[in-house]
Amino acid sequence: MKVRVYRKSGDIEYPEILVDELCTTEAVGIEKGKCFLYDKGINKLVYDMEVRYSGLLNPNDIVFVDDSSIGESFYARVKSISISGQSNDGAFDISQNITIERFLDE
Repeated sequence: MKVRVYRKSGDIEYPEILVDELCTTEAVGIEKGKCFLYDKGINKLVYDMEVRYSGLLNPNDIVFVDDSSIGESFYARVKSISISGQSNDGAFDISQNITIERFLDE
């Protein structure tokens, strides 16, 4: 299966043709192509944010972001995470610093 990328404008060089003999069905090939494009940084935005701890997030988890500061809601993939804690008047506050990638459809 070959995955080719075509762009509207010529300002971004398109990646080499991806050939993988193990991709024997269309669905597997599409997913392999998406991963290839995402890893190359094509059509994505990266955000760093601090969130309250409400459960452990792991790299590659898909999270829903509802950000009123930019007026948008979207799904994104967790790229990295760090957890920190701080004692505050007998209570222990835990926060997570995460880096997420938002993939654009354009």
